[in-house]
Amino acid sequence: MTRGSAEAIRAALRRSLPLILALIIIGATAMNAFTQLRGARYQADSAVLLTTSEVTSLLTGTQPVFLDPDEVQDTAVALAGSPVLYERVAAQTRGDQGTASELRAATSVSAKKDNVISFSTTTDNQTRSRLAVNAISDEYLRWRSEIAGEQVQRAVVALRQRVAREPAGTTRRQELEDRLSELEVLASVPSPNAVLIQRATSAGKTSPAPIRDTVLGAMIGLLLALLLVGVREALDTKIRSEEDIEELLDTPVLATVQSLPRRARLVMFGRNEELYGDAYGLLAANLVQGDGAKKPRIIAVTSAIANEGKTTTAANLAVALARRGANVVLADFDVRKPSVAEVFRIPPTAPGVTQLISGRAAAGDVLWDVSLSGLAPQVATFARNGDDADPGITGSLRVVPAGTQIRSGSVAQSPRVPGVLEELGRKAGADIVMLDTPPALVTVEMAELSRRVDAVILVVRQGRVSRRSLRALARQTQGWKAKITGAVLTDAPQEERHSYYYRA
Repeated sequence: MTRGSAEAIRAALRRSLPLILALIIIGATAMNAFTQLRGARYQADSAVLLTTSEVTSLLTGTQPVFLDPDEVQDTAVALAGSPVLYERVAAQTRGDQGTASELRAATSVSAKKDNVISFSTTTDNQTRSRLAVNAISDEYLRWRSEIAGEQVQRAVVALRQRVAREPAGTTRRQELEDRLSELEVLASVPSPNAVLIQRATSAGKTSPAPIRDTVLGAMIGLLLALLLVGVREALDTKIRSEEDIEELLDTPVLATVQSLPRRARLVMFGRNEELYGDAYGLLAANLVQGDGAKKPRIIAVTSAIANEGKTTTAANLAVALARRGANVVLADFDVRKPSVAEVFRIPPTAPGVTQLISGRAAAGDVLWDVSLSGLAPQVATFARNGDDADPGITGSLRVVPAGTQIRSGSVAQSPRVPGVLEELGRKAGADIVMLDTPPALVTVEMAELSRRVDAVILVVRQGRVSRRSLRALARQTQGWKAKITGAVLTDAPQEERHSYYYRA
């Protein structure tokens, strides 16, 4: 098993843990309820020893014929499980211990070491279990004796016919008569080649047994749960791991971000920074390392479909880059469904990208300065802080909201886009202009903007997008001028090996 396969199995078990625990509890509860409703069960046991020496040889003094012990035991077990045996027992007991089918269903036969055949009968009555198992073992011995006797009688009849055909007084006839005498002696004392070595004197209670029933029910529930998990995983085509992304897109995963707290989006501030700051810091470092002066100037952040966390990723990545000393502008080009203003608590009526593209606003009118310290970001209009960007030693972050919501791709298709991006970068003194774009697989904007950007970051939410959708996106990106620089896996389950260092 490869490391990737082991990781996939562990991830599947983690995702299905509630289902597994539920079925284990249900299995244990159901098994206990079943045994309680069924009532008490009592088991009685008897045992028969198969003799290894032939009575024929002992009586006649001849050399015994070799018989395979395993074959003898298999034959004995098959005979003990035969419906004929239980029909004989039912007739012998006049149905007092049950019908033939009831006796057979209540009795189990097993082969043990040293040629021992064990009978176990389980019923709801102690006395009935004891009497039934003794009747079965006794009838088993009688039946074996009858079978052996019938075989000897057939041999006697055949030998008498041979004696009658031989002339009187010949040596051959005398030999046949001697063998006939031996067989007649054997026919008078038929042997089952088996001995009863254990007769049931009591029956022990086997059910209900709470501990055993709980364990058995839990095991059945676990097996059922694992079966369901296996079937579900076989039918599941969602992206679940970094390996899935790298295999389908042929691009590295720059960072993996575990599931964020409910309704939390900007986690680079306040109490969430300790848990999630490193993930976005790693993403920022991987994005710009080794690029020097050639680092991407315009970066688009997109996803295949909606609700994969691209806006959250773009916002937190922008903060991380700014704290590394870069001057960053984050512009919301997802004018169909804008979210950046909400993340940074910018007034929803503020002008933004749509006004800038239409020429109804200048760069200075749409830029908002964002503080990089404190428990929450503080925003102020660029005009209030002054036109001259002061990058300082910690970098800066300026945000451009989407402005008026537009249900079309006209903004990205506008010939003014290159000039607007250049104006934003120049006005804010930006090293990096980051664009939050609409989902690439369902809208036209990313295909249009790919001609204007230097790099693309793809956000993939674990368990959200299918492998089929990601393959379609991979085919679509072949026509983009800018290629996918890397991917970010979001909503990933926490891995112990990634977090042990920080535990107290």
